[in-house]
Amino acid sequence: MKSSLFPPAVLFTVFFFSPALGKDGEDMCREDAVLTRLLRQFDRPNQEMVVNMLRVELWAYWEKRLEKVYRKLLKHYSERPELAEQLEASQQAWITYRDATVKTYGKCMKRGRKDLPENGWYAANINCLFIDLVEERCRILEELLGLVQGNGL
Repeated sequence: MKSSLFPPAVLFTVFFFSPALGKDGEDMCREDAVLTRLLRQFDRPNQEMVVNMLRVELWAYWEKRLEKVYRKLLKHYSERPELAEQLEASQQAWITYRDATVKTYGKCMKRGRKDLPENGWYAANINCLFIDLVEERCRILEELLGLVQGNGL
């Protein structure tokens, strides 16, 4: 039986929820095409190293998409510095949360032992965690951008 590299919730979210970003719908279609291509590569039998490289590519995809939506929100709030500052503080808090979560996750996988190696299994799990966290943050900010643009907020 073939196991999925991503939790069903991630795949469900990727394929069934693609938030619109107002006038940037074409960008979203292109980005979704890239995401679909990346996810399809996981269905092919590959060696562990190749699969981990694909995970890193998927992680980079979500990081780029997150940066893009974050910049759009900052631009949207350029005339309202109090909201831009709050957004920046929120992003910094999220980065702190992300890093602490990954650090704790890694320590738990190694049972708190520093002498255990960080092998392919370890890297695969850390990469999947990063992907999940970054994708979730990206989708939250995309939803926010859609709401504020769509409602003139």
